[in-house]
Amino acid sequence: MIIRIFKWMLGILFIGVVGLTAILYFGAYHPRSIEHVPIISPTTSPKLRSGQSLKMMSWNVQYMAGTNYVFWYEGGSDIKPSQEDIQQSTQEVAQVIIRENPDIILLQEVDQGAARSYYKDQIESLLAYLPAEYTSLSSAFYWKAFFVPHPKIWGSVGTKLSVISKYQINGAIRHQLAHIDKKVQNWYDPISFWLEKQFHLKRAVLELSFPLESGENFIVYNTHLTAYPGKGSTVLTRQVSEIKKLLSEKDQGGISWVLGGDLNLLPPGVSSKGLQLTEGEFYNPNSEIKPLFEQYTVFPKPQKGIDPSTQFTYIPNLLSKKVADRTLDYFFVSPGIRLDSAQVLQKNAKNISDHYPIIIQITLPDRE
Repeated sequence: MIIRIFKWMLGILFIGVVGLTAILYFGAYHPRSIEHVPIISPTTSPKLRSGQSLKMMSWNVQYMAGTNYVFWYEGGSDIKPSQEDIQQSTQEVAQVIIRENPDIILLQEVDQGAARSYYKDQIESLLAYLPAEYTSLSSAFYWKAFFVPHPKIWGSVGTKLSVISKYQINGAIRHQLAHIDKKVQNWYDPISFWLEKQFHLKRAVLELSFPLESGENFIVYNTHLTAYPGKGSTVLTRQVSEIKKLLSEKDQGGISWVLGGDLNLLPPGVSSKGLQLTEGEFYNPNSEIKPLFEQYTVFPKPQKGIDPSTQFTYIPNLLSKKVADRTLDYFFVSPGIRLDSAQVLQKNAKNISDHYPIIIQITLPDRE
């Protein structure tokens, strides 16, 4: 009798473990290495032209949370922003976009269906404030789960890379990037690592194809790389290598491209010792971004005679005084594209996000 009860209890426990494992696995996000993602782009939208001048913006909008908080994952105690602050930040992001009038906008940390941002589609909310000429868009998730059992999250997550454009888009691809390192994260048993991996961010590159009137395509890449992976981690080296491979393939095919986003890496040769927080210890002294700096035109880039602080793009929320102290966001452009002007929009985008937007004006190659 005792053996029968024991077997019955063991069977129930087994079914419970299997059921919970299935719920955790199927409730999380498991993207393929390459996926085609949906686009919205009316055929009536204008096409780009060879030799055209183009203004582009890249901005990590921090899920429209604003800068009135120090969140738990930053070392603070705040769990999530208020709905009022999210709405205000969305309006302020829209005002900056309207004032700067970029042709193509690359956004990182845009939420959709996340508990922390009240399950809203933030691109839909932003578009409601933008002019009708922004007709085309595409997005790709890099954090998504039906339910995350972390006490500070305890609900769904959904964060995207998004691109909004005045010009026609004819294709979008999501490229999965390298994942977290097991040994660096101090996960000494496979169960802990498996559980963490289900809900960890799945970093990616969103590739958009813009048709030119000449019949060629112009490619735009949007990305957001891993933050603070830990000492000894190789994940950022692998992610940069994967991006470099994508860019090299386009170079070999003679296809023009621009890459923008939050790369979470300091410029080569810039020391992390001057940072205002102890976060500096997480940065590699030999920045993993160096191969891209060596091969391509980039902004921002440290130069003699230019005050480094004018190129800082990140403002730690943990600081009582909101002052930018490092460069983490970049634009890279392919050979043949002329970089006419560039700026970090510090003055006109304060207290909206923990990142400043960066803007470039380029001229596409004239191949007609």
